[in-house]
This record gives sequence, structure tokens and C-alpha cells, in this order.
Amino acid sequence: MAEFKYEIQEELGVVSEGSRGWTRELNLISWNEGKPKYDIRDWAPDHEKMGKGISLTKEELDAVLEAGKNAPTGMNRQCPVFIAVQDKKVRDQLSALNASFMNREGDPFYGAPTVICVLVKEGINTNLEDGSLALGNMLNAAYALGLGACWIHRCKEMFQSDYGKELLSKLGL
Repeated sequence: MAEFKYEIQEELGVVSEGSRGWTRELNLISWNEGKPKYDIRDWAPDHEKMGKGISLTKEELDAVLEAGKNAPTGMNRQCPVFIAVQDKKVRDQLSALNASFMNREGDPFYGAPTVICVLVKEGINTNLEDGSLALGNMLNAAYALGLGACWIHRCKEMFQSDYGKELLSKLGL
């Protein structure tokens, strides 16, 4: 097996803890002295052993967002708004809120370190189509980059809640 090096440059947070002391963590990691990537994976307590994970560079995130921005929209209004959430506290609050609409426990975002919310103003007669096309473009871009991605519903409900409205207000939306 080929040798590889890694350096955890910033520990961003623990997503979950296993029964055997392993933790699923979000970190900024440089692999083989390369450019740092956001990374989520399981780690042994001493960080000497790790499980399979996923990594995402800022450039990859920007490429996925750009694909969404370039999606066709009704009358070429380009009205979808994208909110990329990487702050663990906000991400976890949105996860809990999303799960509450299903009356379930657990993480509907499957431990993803980055969650992109796609919003389109109500009252635009092509809002569903515009948002769907943006999401489709973003999923295709993620696939082309070799990234794991999936469409999670209930974004509308999340941002109609008191917490969602407060978050939108803080973002100036």
C-alpha cells in the first residue's frame, strides 16, 4: 500500500462519537502536503487510524455553487439564492430542525460537513423549476468533481420557521 501523509491543520468539530472511542470529525486537512481540504471521517482517539471519509476544497465548493448560479431559470431571472453552511453549530441546528419536520431523530444531512440550501422567493411563478434546475446542476457538478452529494428536502419548511427567519434576517435575505 502506498504511503501517504496528512496534517490536520484545523479541528473544526466532532460530528458524532462512537461506542469504541472513535469520533466522526470535521477538520481542515492537508493530504500529502497538498492544499488543505474540508474533511469528514471517523478517527481513532489518537488520530493514528482513520476510516473512509470525504474531502472538499474551497475551489470545489465554489465550482458546485457556480454550477447552480449558471442554471437556466424562467425568463433568465437567476433568482435562486444559495446558502453554503459550514459552521458546525448552524449546520447542526438546521439538521435538527429538518429532522423535526419528519418527527425523527438523527441527521438528515448524513454527516455532511457542508450543506447548501437553495432558496427561491415565493411569488415567482417558476420558483420550483428554478430551484430544481439549480440543484440538478449542482448535483451534476459535484458528481463530475467526484464529490458525494444528495438532495435533501424540507428547506422551505426550515426557513419558514422562527429560527430560519432569524437566520435569513442575519444574512440580509
